[in-house]
Amino acid sequence: MVNNPLPMYTTTDTSLAAYLYTEGFSIIDIDYSDGRAVIYFRNDNPKIKDFERLFYTGKSAVDAAAYSRIHKRLSKILRLQIVWYEGVLHA
Repeated sequence: MVNNPLPMYTTTDTSLAAYLYTEGFSIIDIDYSDGRAVIYFRNDNPKIKDFERLFYTGKSAVDAAAYSRIHKRLSKILRLQIVWYEGVLHA
């Protein structure tokens, strides 16, 4: 993970990461060095924890097609350990 002065939110949960990305939160990096991918989000929006809570309590509402597309692409990126860069999900 590159040193970044911005506050960060991390998760190893691919489904949660896909949901947060679908909701507009920015992934800034993925770290594969520990054997399990750690996904780093910019944490400059205090609502990220609220969205996490909605996800885990089953109360989230999201475009299912968009979520499915992003989840599949993110899963492939993680499986192949592709280096993260802005736009890689849409490539």
